[in-house]
Amino acid sequence: MYRYLIAIIIFMVVLGGCTNSPHDSSSSSVSEVRPSEAQSEPALSTKPDADRDPEQDFYRKVVMDLGADEHGGIIRPDVISFYYGGNWNTAEGLSVKSYFSWFYAWSYKNGIGDEWRKYDMPGTPELGNAIDADIFEETITKYFDVSVEYLQSDHEVYDAENREYHKGIYFGKGATPEIDILKIEKDADYEYIHITLTIRDGSYKSEPEENVITIRRLEDETYRFVSYTYIGKTSK
Repeated sequence: MYRYLIAIIIFMVVLGGCTNSPHDSSSSSVSEVRPSEAQSEPALSTKPDADRDPEQDFYRKVVMDLGADEHGGIIRPDVISFYYGGNWNTAEGLSVKSYFSWFYAWSYKNGIGDEWRKYDMPGTPELGNAIDADIFEETITKYFDVSVEYLQSDHEVYDAENREYHKGIYFGKGATPEIDILKIEKDADYEYIHITLTIRDGSYKSEPEENVITIRRLEDETYRFVSYTYIGKTSK
């Protein structure tokens, strides 16, 4: 459990934009949307199943796109992941630095890791990482309701002269939770994916913590992440 907490603390520093603690009850609403008032659907298994409905595959992909991967039928957060960052109620409530860190992990899982180049960070002998602005902006705006203008507003990360984004990447590694999809809710505008995060480490099992991923699905069946909300501990 302590290793998990250490990983969370370190990654929250990396994100730099998720200012609300996942245990901050004052931030437990999803902006103006209300998951509890939406139409509920049965829980989805995170175990592979040849007969699984395509909708289950869609929601599993959403869960992994936020920063997770599947091994042996179990979904776990990536080392760099929004699952460690706490609540965010709008996509522009996340910092550009946090998007950069998410994109770093996403790029290697999606075949564009070789697009990175090294960046000489000022004031330190360490090297950072740089990526072409077009690649970064296209990916972030594809998955999140955020504007290019917002991404370019952080001049510590965005370099207008070289048309690139650059930053150092730092992260810790501890025990990682398992992610299970608890249920799906929908209303006219949004879909709410209720998940639980549970640490299983040998004989130890933590109390599951429920969170909600809110997305807006588009007519072409793509989607945008809207928010990520901590609900609380659950016995389910």
